[in-house]
Amino acid sequence: MASRRIVHPAEYRSEDIDRSPENKPKGALLLFPGGGGAKSIQKRGKGGYRISRNFLVRSAYLFARAGFAGVIVDAPSDYSGGMSDEFRQSKKHMKDVSGIVDLLAKQGLENILLVGTSRGTLSVGHLATAMKDPSVKGVVFTATMNDIVFFPLEKIQYPVLFVHHFSDGCHVTEYGAAVSNYRKLANSPRKHFLSVSGGDSPQSQACGALSEHGFLGIEKGVVQAIADWSTGKTIPSQLDF
Repeated sequence: MASRRIVHPAEYRSEDIDRSPENKPKGALLLFPGGGGAKSIQKRGKGGYRISRNFLVRSAYLFARAGFAGVIVDAPSDYSGGMSDEFRQSKKHMKDVSGIVDLLAKQGLENILLVGTSRGTLSVGHLATAMKDPSVKGVVFTATMNDIVFFPLEKIQYPVLFVHHFSDGCHVTEYGAAVSNYRKLANSPRKHFLSVSGGDSPQSQACGALSEHGFLGIEKGVVQAIADWSTGKTIPSQLDF
């Protein structure tokens, strides 16, 4: 696939950030970015924004195009420097997220899913094992952290989707570990593992967002697969871009 220029965060326009589904949303996806998950979107200048290059953040508008409300879960104000792994697994984090879910449910959004990437999968993994909320209809892990092995994954009773790049070279999000962790989902009523390949040449280190770890160059296809699965459609087990 031909290489493409990566848009600098400051070049994103208001209409890209504020994009909403054209019709009634098919649901809401709570997006948990990787890293510290802080300052994902910052207003810059007149009509412009600086956004994180994290896969979920830079692809949020694609979820809107696919008919979903994409809700980026940023670090709370008292963790402005970023969320630690410990915080992502805390009762306070779960209380914050439960409040977001309640607010969306009161707005009439009936199909709410938790979607994490990289370190954001620590949030999703903990929430999926500890939070019992009928408004949450499923969870999605992308570029999953190896360390979710320490979570009681067998307790997850939500539908679960794993999406992982065959060539993810990040040492803390290994493809083999994702497959192994997926197999521990003994009580999920509907589970699926999607392997993907292809994309653009990396423009960051292996654990950076602009690499296979961040689905560089195949964002649209990966987002569409997640959106399709989230509405109950059958998706393949492998996609080659």
